[in-house]
Amino acid sequence: MASKRPLREEDQAYGRPEGKRQNLQENSDEEFEESQEESGFSSQDYDHLSTQTEREGCKFNEVLQEAEVGVVEKIELVNFMCHRRLDISFSPNVNFILGRNGSGKSAIMTGIMVALGGKAVSTNRGSSLKQFIRTGCNSAEVLVTLRNRGSEAYKPESFGDRIIVERQIKRDGSGVYKLKGARGNVVSQKKEELVTVLDHCNIQIDNPISLLSQDTSRNFLHSSNPNAKYRLFMKATHLEQIAHDYERAEEHQKLMEDGIQKKKELVPQYEKQAKELEEQVQTFERLREMEEKVRELEKELEWAMVIQIEKAVPPIEADIEKERERIPRNESRVKEAEAAVARASEVQREVGEELEHVVSEAAEVDSRRNSLFGEKRTKEKAIRDTHAAMQTIQRQIAGKVRERQALEQKKEELQALSQRDTAGEREERLRQLEGHREHLGHLDNELQTAANDKKQFENAFNHCGDDLRQNHAKLSDLDSRTRSSREQLQRLESSRADQLQAYGPWMRSLVDAIHRNQGRFRRPPKGPIGAMIRLKDYKWSRAVEQVVSRNLLSAFITDNATDDALLKQIMRDVLRNNPFKPDTICSRFEGRMYDVSAHRAHSSYPTVLDMLDVQDVDILNTLIDQCKIESVLLIENGQEAFHVIDREKPPNATSAYTLEGDQALPARYYSNRIPTLGIIKASVDDAIKEEQAKLQQLKSEYEELRGRQRKLEGEQASNKRLVSELRTRMMRKQDEKNKIQMAITELQNMEEEEESQVDVATYDGEIQELNDRIKELEQEKSSKEAAASQRKEELRECNHRIHEFEAEVEKVTGKMEELKAKGRQVDDGKSNAERKMKAYQERLKTITDSIADLEKKASDTRRRAEEAARAASEVCPRIDTRRKEKSIKMEVDKLKRRLEREEPRRVEQEHIQQQYVEAMAMFQKTIEKIKMERKALVELKSSLAGRMRKYKNLQESIANRACLYFRHFLMQRDYDGKIKFNHEKEKLDVQVKVDTHSEATQTTRNTKALSGGERSYTTVCFIMSLWEAMEAPFRCLDEFDVFMDMLNRRLSMRLMLEHAEDQPNRQFIFFTPQDMSSMGVQPSRRIKVFKLSEPERGQTTLD
Repeated sequence: MASKRPLREEDQAYGRPEGKRQNLQENSDEEFEESQEESGFSSQDYDHLSTQTEREGCKFNEVLQEAEVGVVEKIELVNFMCHRRLDISFSPNVNFILGRNGSGKSAIMTGIMVALGGKAVSTNRGSSLKQFIRTGCNSAEVLVTLRNRGSEAYKPESFGDRIIVERQIKRDGSGVYKLKGARGNVVSQKKEELVTVLDHCNIQIDNPISLLSQDTSRNFLHSSNPNAKYRLFMKATHLEQIAHDYERAEEHQKLMEDGIQKKKELVPQYEKQAKELEEQVQTFERLREMEEKVRELEKELEWAMVIQIEKAVPPIEADIEKERERIPRNESRVKEAEAAVARASEVQREVGEELEHVVSEAAEVDSRRNSLFGEKRTKEKAIRDTHAAMQTIQRQIAGKVRERQALEQKKEELQALSQRDTAGEREERLRQLEGHREHLGHLDNELQTAANDKKQFENAFNHCGDDLRQNHAKLSDLDSRTRSSREQLQRLESSRADQLQAYGPWMRSLVDAIHRNQGRFRRPPKGPIGAMIRLKDYKWSRAVEQVVSRNLLSAFITDNATDDALLKQIMRDVLRNNPFKPDTICSRFEGRMYDVSAHRAHSSYPTVLDMLDVQDVDILNTLIDQCKIESVLLIENGQEAFHVIDREKPPNATSAYTLEGDQALPARYYSNRIPTLGIIKASVDDAIKEEQAKLQQLKSEYEELRGRQRKLEGEQASNKRLVSELRTRMMRKQDEKNKIQMAITELQNMEEEEESQVDVATYDGEIQELNDRIKELEQEKSSKEAAASQRKEELRECNHRIHEFEAEVEKVTGKMEELKAKGRQVDDGKSNAERKMKAYQERLKTITDSIADLEKKASDTRRRAEEAARAASEVCPRIDTRRKEKSIKMEVDKLKRRLEREEPRRVEQEHIQQQYVEAMAMFQKTIEKIKMERKALVELKSSLAGRMRKYKNLQESIANRACLYFRHFLMQRDYDGKIKFNHEKEKLDVQVKVDTHSEATQTTRNTKALSGGERSYTTVCFIMSLWEAMEAPFRCLDEFDVFMDMLNRRLSMRLMLEHAEDQPNRQFIFFTPQDMSSMGVQPSRRIKVFKLSEPERGQTTLD
C-alpha cells in the first residue's frame, strides 16, 4: 500500500507563484477536466491536498529518520562483468554512480539484482548468469550488505545489525547462496531464506520501477502503447500479482462448480446401484442368520446333553447332603461321648490325686493340733500362777485402801458436801474402752484375712484372663488353618479331574487360549512351571514348594520378547477381571542344561536339583536361574539343618530346607507357617487323604481348645463373684471399725478431763504415803495383769488355732468322704460314656460308608458331566438352556433342510457383499463431498466477491494517487498533465501540457510528441509518482537523464533530490554518465557521489 508523502514549501520554487497555478487550473481544457473527473479528483481537491501537504511538510520531515531495515549498505563485485574487484559503501539516502558508458555503472545495479535473487533475463544484460563472469575467469562473486537494525530487524539474534547476501556464479551456470550475519557467520544457504528476508524488508527485485534499468527507461520513453504503460503501472504497484491471484481463484471456483455438478449427476446412479445390491445382501443376511442360528442351536444341543447328565447329580448330592447333615450330629455325639470319657478319666485321676493329698493333709493337721494342745496346757499353768500373785497383791492393796479410806473419810468430812464421787463412771468408761479395743483388734485381723483372700482371687481371675486370651489366639489360628485346609481340600478335589485347577479356576482357560494361539508364537511358551515338576521323593514336596514359591510355580517361560508380549496380551484378554496374573519369564530356550558343577553345593545331603525329576531342560534352567536350586540343601531335621548351615557351612551351600518347609540360614532360622499348596504331589488321592487327616486333626484340636475355653470362662466367672463378695464384706467390716474408733476417741476425751482438787492440809501426808504404797502395789498388779492378759491373749490365740485346726480336720475328713463318693460316681459315669461312645462310633461308620458309596456314584456322574462339558466347552462357552434335546434336534434339522434348498443362490455372496459395501461407500462419500464442496464454494464466492471489491477500491485509490503526484511533479516545471486510466481495457495514457502560459500551446500532447528532454522529464515525473505507490526501501535509476537538456536535467535532479530529502527513510541510487557538479550536487552527510574510471577493462577502484 503506498504511503502518502506530504509536500514541502519548496514545491513553489522555480518562479511558479500560487497565482500562476490558479490560472493554469482555470485555463485547463475540457478534456483535461474530464480526465480529472474520471480520476476522481477536481481542482479543489488538488488545492486542498497541496495546501495540506505544504502545511505539514516540515513537521513530517522532522519525524522521519534514516531507514533501519533493507537499505543497501555495501556491494562487492569480484570478477563480475567488467569489474575484477569493486567495493562500494552506499549512503542510506542519496547515492550517485557516475561514469562514462562502458565504465561498469549498469554492472553495479545488475549485481544488486543478481545477488538478491534476480534472474539473468530480468536484468536485460544477458540470458544466463554465466555470461556475467568476467572474461578469463571461472567464477564470479557478488556480495550485497543490507541494513538490519531497529525493532523491525529480521532475526537480529542470528544476523545482527546487517545481513550479507553472497552469491557465487560458476562457469557451468551453477551458483551458491550464502546469508551471513554481521560477524561473517553463515546463517543459511537456502534461497527460501533469502526470499523471506526480501519479503520482510519489502524489497521488490522484479519491480521495474524499484530497479529501473536504462533499457526499461528507454522503452518507456519511446513506447506509445497504452497497454504496455498500464502493465508497467500494474507491475510496479503489485496490482498485477493481486489480479493474477484473483483470476486463479475464479478459475478454481469454476472447476469446483463443474466438479459439484458432475458429482450431483452421479448420485442417483450410485443410489440406485446401492439399493439393488442392498436387497441381495439382505437376502444373504437372512441366510447367514439362519446358519448362525443353526450353529447356536448345535451349541445349545451340546449343552442340553450336558445339562441332562448334570441333572442326575443333584438328587445324589441331596442324598449325600442328608447323610452329611447326620454326620455333625453323630460326630458331636461321638465327641461328646469321647469328651465325657476323657473328662471322667481326668476326674478319676484328679479325685485320686486329691484324695491322696487330703489324707496327707489330715495327718499333718492332726500332728499340729496335738502340738497346740501341749502349748495350751503350758499357757494355762502360767496364767494360774499369775492370777495367784495378783490376788496376793490385791489383798495388800485392799488393806492399804481401807486405811486410806478411813483417812479420806475424815478428810472428806472437811470438804464441801457438794463434791461428788465419779469413780464408778470412770471405771465404767475404762471397761468400755477396753472392750472396744479388743473388738478393734478382732476386726483388723478379719480385714487382713479378707484382703489376703481377695488378692488371691484377683490373681486367679487375672491368670484366667491371660489363659483365655492365649486360648482365643490359638482358636483363631486353628480356625484360619482349618479354612485353609478346607480350601486346599477343595482345590485338590477339583484337580482330581484337571490338575490345573490346583493353580486356580482360571488356569485351564489360560492354557487353552495359549494352545489356540499356538501358531502365532515363534516358539510356544512353556508352563505353568509347577505342572512340569516331578520329584524323586514326594516327602520333600512342601520344602520344594517353599523354595520355588507359588508365583514361580504359576509362571510361564517364553523364548523371545515378541512371544512374551503376545503371551501377556493373551493373559490380559483371558484374565481381564482376575486380580492375579501369572508371571512371564523371557529366557532363550537353550535346549541343554546349564553346567552348574562350579556352583553346586558339596555335601552329603541332597540338593533341590538332585531331588527334581524335570524332563524339560528349559524349565530346569529357569529354576536354576531364579531359585539357585543347585545350592539349596534338603535336610529332614530342623536342628540338624541349622547346625549344617551355621556351623559346618558346606561349600556353595546357601541355605537348607526341612521336611516341614522351614528354612535354615547362617545365624537365622525361619519356621514355615504357610500351608502346603498341593501343586507338587505324587497323586491327587494321596494328597486328599493327607489333607483330610490334617483337617480332622485340626478339628480335634479345635474342640479340645473350645472345652478348655468354657472351663476357663467358668473359673473366671467364679473368681469374679468371690472377689465381689469379699469386697462387700470388707466394706462392712471397715464401717464397723470406723464406728468403734470413734467410740474409743470419745471415751479417751472424757478420761482426759481432770477434776478440780480441794486443798485439804489435814491428813495429806499420811494419805500421800498410802497412795504411794498403793501405787506401787497397783503398778505391780498392773504388771501382773499385763502378763496375765498377754498370756490370756496367747491362750485365746492358741484356742483359736486349735479351733481352726479342728474345723480343718473336720473339713478334710468331710472332703475325704466326698471324694470317695465322687470317685464311685465317676467310675459309673465313665462306664456309661464308654458304652455310648462305642454305639455312636458304629453309627457314624455306617453313615460314612453310605456317603462314600453315594459320593462314588456322584463322582462318576460328575465325571461323565465334566467330560461332556469339556467337549461342549471346546465348541462354545456354557449355555444354560431349559429346552429338551429332542426339541432342539428337530429345529436344527428343519433349518438345515431349508439351507440346502437355498445353497445354489449363495455362490456369489461374498462378491455381492463387497460390491454393496463399495457402492454404499461411494454413495455416502459422494454426498459428503458435495456438501463439503458446496460449503467451501459458498465461502470462496463470498470471500472472492469481498476481496474483488476491495481490490477495485485499492486499484482506484492507487491510480488517483499516481495522477495527483504526477501532476504535482509536472507543475515543478510549469508543465501540466494527466494520467488517463482505463481499467476495463487495461490502458494507461500520459498527457502533458508543456507550456501553460501560452494559449497557443496549451494543447495536451502525449509523450511521443514531446522532445527528448521533455519526454525524459515526463518519465521522471511518472516514475516518481509510481514511487509514491510502493514501499521498497531503496530505488535504483539507471541513466534517467540521458536524453535531457541541461535545463530539464537540472530541474529533474532538483526535483528528485527534494523528493529524497522529504524521504530520508528511503535510499536512492542514481546511475548517470553526466557530471553532477554542474547540477549543484555535492557530497554531504546524506549524499554520496561515486565516480567510476574511464572505461578500461580491469578497472577495480573508484576515484
